[in-house]
Amino acid sequence: MTTQTRSAFLHVRALADLDRAIQQLTAYLEILRGHTTDPEQVMLGIWIDEAGATHPPAALTITDAQGAKRVLHIPEASGINGIWMVCWLDVAVGSVSRAELLAALRAGLGPGPNFQSTPRFIPVYGAGVPEASMRADIAALRALCPELLFLPIQFNRDGGFSCQQSDSPEGASS
Repeated sequence: MTTQTRSAFLHVRALADLDRAIQQLTAYLEILRGHTTDPEQVMLGIWIDEAGATHPPAALTITDAQGAKRVLHIPEASGINGIWMVCWLDVAVGSVSRAELLAALRAGLGPGPNFQSTPRFIPVYGAGVPEASMRADIAALRALCPELLFLPIQFNRDGGFSCQQSDSPEGASS
């Protein structure tokens, strides 16, 4: 399976579909556990947008602070078309940050005639991510696009998800 070392994000049609998508994603990641030791580390976040869940993008462009551009191709998307899709990036885990992904999603999928600056991005963290790293990452996301952020989700030790109810990494299980 080629997806085991690539980063990914989940594209969900609407907030109303999020619970269902997360349940199905959890089952999907359980299947991946047979092929890789830590599938939770690949998931960077969840982007909520109706058009993208039906027609996932083929690529996103990251622009660094110096203006250099890097294209992230999306060679594969898996899921239930029209409801949710896991979009696999052609970059290794750890080679793109959540902030870079959020900026690329906003630039590539955000602006348009019907774009609204409402929360659309949910950062996702593996169970083993240290509290300090998660807080620093969330601060960077807030500095970039605070209007697009939902509270983060973290994998719990059982392989499910825990929603963050505050700025602290402790949250209630969902």
